[in-house]
Amino acid sequence: MLQVANKSSYKLIVTIWLTLSVFSLFVAAYNWTKLDKAYSRLNYNIAIRSTAGTISALMVDNESAMRGYVISGSKGYLDPYYESLPQINQLLDQLLELTQHDKAAVEKAFVLRSKVDLLLAHHKKIIEFRKSGDITLAQNMVRGGEGKDYMDDIRRITKAMIIDRNQMLHELNSIQRDNVFKAGSTSFLAGLLGLGAGGFAFYLSHLAMRHQVREKELVEAKLVAERHSEEKTVFLANMSHEIRTPMNAILGFCELLMGEIKEPKQTHYLKAIYTSGRSLLQLINDILDMSKIEAGVMQLMNEAADPREICQFIKTVFKEPAVRKGIKLECYLADDLPHAILIDRIRLRQILLNLVGNAVKFTDSGEIAIRVSYEQEDRSSTITLTLEVQDTGVGIPHEKLETIFLPFVQAGAHKDKEKKGTGLGLSIVKRLVDLMGGTITVASILEKGSAFSIRIPHISVSARVPKSDQLEVDQPVDFNELKPSLIFAVDDNSANLDLLSGIFSNTHHRLEVAASGKEVIEKLKSIKPDIILMDIRMPRMDGPQTLKNIRNTPGFELIPVIAITASTLLKEEGDLKRRFNGYIRKPFSSLELYNELSNFIPKLERTSTNAEEIPTTPLPPPTSSPELLNALRHLKTEIWEDLQNSQGMSETQRFAEHLLELAQKHQSAHLERYAKKLKMDAEHFNIIDVEELLNDFPELVNYLTQHQSS
Repeated sequence: MLQVANKSSYKLIVTIWLTLSVFSLFVAAYNWTKLDKAYSRLNYNIAIRSTAGTISALMVDNESAMRGYVISGSKGYLDPYYESLPQINQLLDQLLELTQHDKAAVEKAFVLRSKVDLLLAHHKKIIEFRKSGDITLAQNMVRGGEGKDYMDDIRRITKAMIIDRNQMLHELNSIQRDNVFKAGSTSFLAGLLGLGAGGFAFYLSHLAMRHQVREKELVEAKLVAERHSEEKTVFLANMSHEIRTPMNAILGFCELLMGEIKEPKQTHYLKAIYTSGRSLLQLINDILDMSKIEAGVMQLMNEAADPREICQFIKTVFKEPAVRKGIKLECYLADDLPHAILIDRIRLRQILLNLVGNAVKFTDSGEIAIRVSYEQEDRSSTITLTLEVQDTGVGIPHEKLETIFLPFVQAGAHKDKEKKGTGLGLSIVKRLVDLMGGTITVASILEKGSAFSIRIPHISVSARVPKSDQLEVDQPVDFNELKPSLIFAVDDNSANLDLLSGIFSNTHHRLEVAASGKEVIEKLKSIKPDIILMDIRMPRMDGPQTLKNIRNTPGFELIPVIAITASTLLKEEGDLKRRFNGYIRKPFSSLELYNELSNFIPKLERTSTNAEEIPTTPLPPPTSSPELLNALRHLKTEIWEDLQNSQGMSETQRFAEHLLELAQKHQSAHLERYAKKLKMDAEHFNIIDVEELLNDFPELVNYLTQHQSS
């Protein structure tokens, strides 16, 4: 009887244990399901909040781009405008889809869409007026306040949606914490009631907690790493700014003194100072480039470039040191190499500068050869570009070939030469080639020489006029070629103001200076300059704040203001280029200053005739080759249509120069006369004549087409 009773009790206990265990598992599963639903609701509300905030931010960017275009007339400002339109529509659709089960939220979403559509239509109308040349009407529409009302409504609606979501998130967080507590409690209870089921539930809970802790640690570590990386980037940028500012005065005054000092010994000392300053600046640039690449903020800017001109630039840079060492420096180009390819011209030039610079440094005799070739890819419009730099120098030890591309690593084959470098050059080359999607290889034999080979695939061949890479450092600058102007320079650094005073001292321009933003605003009450050169980092009122005050001053809304800064932060640079009419980075040369000013100050009219005067004698009927006509039709589609809208003088000059090259190549007298006239009118800012000539271009193409040669 006792055994039966014990057996019955055992069965009862086991039954109770199993029942309670199963029940506790159901309760635990129920609580975990609630927890999962709470997470889903959290993500849902976060998505609505994020989408509403992004729409508001994009509309602000859209409005800023429109205002920048109205003020400057530059089509570049419209890039963010057009890029934001599909994003805005996509986000509005996403917001409506997210809120479809929330009556109050979906009503706000519909109202938001209507306000956004009204504001975008308003922006579009302003841009169309500005494109048509009615600047006053466009500006009046901006100042009218209608757009501001729409923008205020958009901000109010998105803010309300964000506040609603934040309240819901707060409530859900409380529910979530309660669910977590319940889930943990039921798991613990299951462990007490059933050794097996409870232990397993506790094990799962323990794993979940460990996972959460690990995720928290990873998030915190990621935030710390990002903060350290950002702090390092900001530190390097600030250090660069502090060094570039005095370097601007050092290099600038050296440049001024080179034109005044004639005594050989003093000239030698001056060139040594200038060369050392440029070397220091190059070191700073190398360190910043490495920092940008490591931080993932280095961006490639693809543009039309001619490999021939890049090679000529490299030869010009290293011609003197090569001749001094008795080295032959040659550049070998494929015969049919395209004249224009879409690539980051500055970074490609930087790659060759580092490779050829190393070759010159480590080669004492023999030859340095630069070879540029290409391979046609399956798609007819893309190529694989191949660059080779071969020297007969000291060579690289075999065991060092795998490490020479690491930062601050040198080959160890020539110690007296290595101490003059930082070991960053090849590392930057490798990172830039990787960024372009290419590969770099090296082969070397000690005391025989080295050969570096780079292959960059998927490069598009362009029909656009390539930018020039001709070396301009030693070209003379004559500011008197520009129309006499009142130039207002603003800088809290007196040495930089003294430098600008020296640059313009023997010119017909008048320079007015100010040491602070407040002083600028005061002086503008009594003078109206033709152009303003504005320093960015000034105490109390910085450059952007000063610009805002200038734009709010009646009569100064459209005055050209050029930003002059020593900053190297990519984000800050992009922001300054959008806000200001022009941009110059310190340290700058007289030529760089001249080139920037020439975009806003017209050149003086030539009063005397010369050998390049456009002939007016009748021309015989043309005979146009199919190759010439194809090139002209392509230019009409790719470049002429953009020029019709922007009518930028610099772009028009380059367009005319390209037409002149085609005319001389194909012996087209009619095209040559047209190109010379267009080039001369663009150089002298004859806006009306330029506009008429650009309008005549399609007619010229049709005329030449009618006389196509067989």
